[in-house]
Amino acid sequence: MLVQTPKTAAVESPVTVGEPQRAAKQPEQFNWYKNWYPAALLESLQPDKPNALQLLGLDLVAWRTPEGDWSVLEDACPHRLAPLSEGRLHGDGTLMCSYHGWTFDGKGACKSIPQMADPKALATATASARACAKHYPSQARRHPFAWRRALWTASGGRGRDAPQAPAMHAELLGTLWVWAEAGPTAWIESAATAPASVPPDLLSGDWVPRGTWFQRDVAVSFDTLIENLVDPSHVQFSHHGVIGDRGAPAEAAASIVGDITCKGGFTAAYSGPGQRTETLTFAPPGSSRWRFSSDIHLILFATPTRIGWTRVFSNLIRSKDAPNAKVPMGPMPAFFLVWMDIMNALPFLQHAMQDNHILDGDDYFLHKAERRLYKQGSHESWRKQYYMPGAVRSAHSRIPATALRRSEPRRAPACALHGAPCLLHLPRHIDAGVIGWRRWLDDYGGALPVLPRSAADLGPVLPKREMFNRYEQHTKNCPHCLAALRNINIAIGVLAAAAAVSLGAVVAAAVTGAAPLLSPFCAKAGTAGALAAAVVAGLLKFRQLFIYYEYDHSEH
Repeated sequence: MLVQTPKTAAVESPVTVGEPQRAAKQPEQFNWYKNWYPAALLESLQPDKPNALQLLGLDLVAWRTPEGDWSVLEDACPHRLAPLSEGRLHGDGTLMCSYHGWTFDGKGACKSIPQMADPKALATATASARACAKHYPSQARRHPFAWRRALWTASGGRGRDAPQAPAMHAELLGTLWVWAEAGPTAWIESAATAPASVPPDLLSGDWVPRGTWFQRDVAVSFDTLIENLVDPSHVQFSHHGVIGDRGAPAEAAASIVGDITCKGGFTAAYSGPGQRTETLTFAPPGSSRWRFSSDIHLILFATPTRIGWTRVFSNLIRSKDAPNAKVPMGPMPAFFLVWMDIMNALPFLQHAMQDNHILDGDDYFLHKAERRLYKQGSHESWRKQYYMPGAVRSAHSRIPATALRRSEPRRAPACALHGAPCLLHLPRHIDAGVIGWRRWLDDYGGALPVLPRSAADLGPVLPKREMFNRYEQHTKNCPHCLAALRNINIAIGVLAAAAAVSLGAVVAAAVTGAAPLLSPFCAKAGTAGALAAAVVAGLLKFRQLFIYYEYDHSEH
């Protein structure tokens, strides 16, 4: 039943008011396996050891070959299914299973079985397809020639000449990308397919990363995390004091712009009192792009690793023609702006005091909420379980096409309701991004291999000690934070020793009578010891930001 007043529109179901319109439902379903996924930042991988990875519930192992490329195999020895990630690398680039010593080359072919002495029997055994480990397409280089030609063709050849071979060899966003399907046809398909999550302007180099990439594993299922990444309305409350302000006006308007499609995802536009109009785009299989202004955006990649867990990558990206672009933040104290510049220059500070704080501000909410959702129904039960009332009709619900053009360099998409590139005086739904994502998942993404089917798939609620374990989820794989933690530990040891020596000297001098307690020597030594002890206390507190930090909203 729908109850409306001149000012508000309250609904029992989010699909009755301000409903984002979709294209007619298609039989096409999104194929999660025939896509590229960011598996890990290159800087997080150990080049001289095998690295265990997970993707769509698949256990994988990755290592760097002597040629500098990366090889990805199924993390299971064909012999007795022991994990190859527990093996060791040989100088010739082969990977040895540490259980029985079988070795495999970068393509998964078995090269030796130590227990077989007969050369003919060995040749027969190693030539068998059953002796091979599954080999998955992977790359860490910028898109090959086939992609560049496809991108040029898709753009109509505007603004540049047709690309010519050879391929570019720059790193692809400093990340190892893995195609989630093995087999001969997978290599053909992957070679002709660009990563759908990466916007074409980022692939082409017209847009570039502004800073260092951030990576973290979170105990939240993929569907719940994407829902969070397309929901700007939570930022000022969940991230108060980090990147939000709960005291700021919260009234806002939002709408899906254009159609919701299987391969194209959707775009949502947001505006509110005192806010710029911003657009947010979800691109399957797992990226969201927040457009703050015409020259700086936020890009987030989400990789479904296993049921209940997702790997998150984030960074600001900017137009290559705007090297000094910054996120519009309104009037801020000068010291705050300086502090932001310092954090941007020191990745370990940004990771410890901003990026991890942002995820910690949401994760426990999401971790518990998704268990409640699946306890009472499937992923499609959001229509009944979520109460998302329609937004207020007011002057703030105007989102003109000109505003969209300011935040999006290309032409504003047509309105889903009226078909024209204008969103004037339409009923808005602040949860438009959430509704857009859930409807996309229902219509096109239900075959997601790691999509929970019930609360039992997710398991019990994790204790906060595990939920907020920054060391296991981020620090141990981040060279910036790991180096900072080591330096902090060294500094704590040195300063603690200095404090002990200084304060011990004061006590010894007073006991032996070598110097009166109020003498200049004791005063200086005592002051030095006290300062060293105070710095140690501060470092111990700061150290926790790299190991375990229980985010408490009542203290923020």
